[in-house]
Amino acid sequence: LLFVASQNASSGRRIHRERDVVAAVRKWAAARVPQLEFQHVDVQKLSYADEIRLFASAKVVISLFGSALHNCRFMRPDT
Repeated sequence: LLFVASQNASSGRRIHRERDVVAAVRKWAAARVPQLEFQHVDVQKLSYADEIRLFASAKVVISLFGSALHNCRFMRPDT
């Protein structure tokens, strides 16, 4: 389960109290889908190749906005 960070978004848009949101989603995921590894990632810090690998291996992606969502095209069809 990939949660795309917004705190360093170049657009200036942010999730208010993102740490609290991430903590709540992490807790929910641990209780409901423990088989999925939770990752909170700032994709702007990754190389393009690493972004592709990350999205290609993700089963679930949570992101509110941003160009990082273009990487969803690398996800498998069954995700």
